[in-house]
Amino acid sequence: MEILTFVFLTALGLSLVLVPLAGRAGRRLGLVDRPRPGEVQRKPTPRTGGYGLFAAFWLAVLPTLFLVPRFPDEYPRLAGFAAGSLVVLALAVLDDRYRLGPFPQLAGQILAGLTAAAFGILIENVANPAGGLIPVPVWLGVPLTVFWVVVLINTVNLTDTMDG
Repeated sequence: MEILTFVFLTALGLSLVLVPLAGRAGRRLGLVDRPRPGEVQRKPTPRTGGYGLFAAFWLAVLPTLFLVPRFPDEYPRLAGFAAGSLVVLALAVLDDRYRLGPFPQLAGQILAGLTAAAFGILIENVANPAGGLIPVPVWLGVPLTVFWVVVLINTVNLTDTMDG
């Protein structure tokens, strides 16, 4: 439990420092979202705060690779998580720079899900309401995993548009 507290507090502290720095960098680089009709925001808002969150997350998690004993089969999945998150980061950079439409964004999100699945991050079981777990075959686990990744990314994207 102590390691989870360490990671949480480290990520929180770093994000409080890095998100405003990323916002300032976004303003300097012109990566801002200008208000459009029908949007909540009223002034230009930097689109780069997520980079600070990305950095805070990984700077908090990376030390655990050395502090927490792991089973050898965990490392490929950790690599897949890192690779998938880098795909999402690249997609975010492209979107911030070029304002990608929905189909290129969806393609990138599917690529992130496929990247994770290729490294063994898969939905392998689902909960049975009557108790226990129902195994999911790989042929169904891959599309379910990709779908879940796309849903999670879009959930964050929808909440993010509330205030830039």
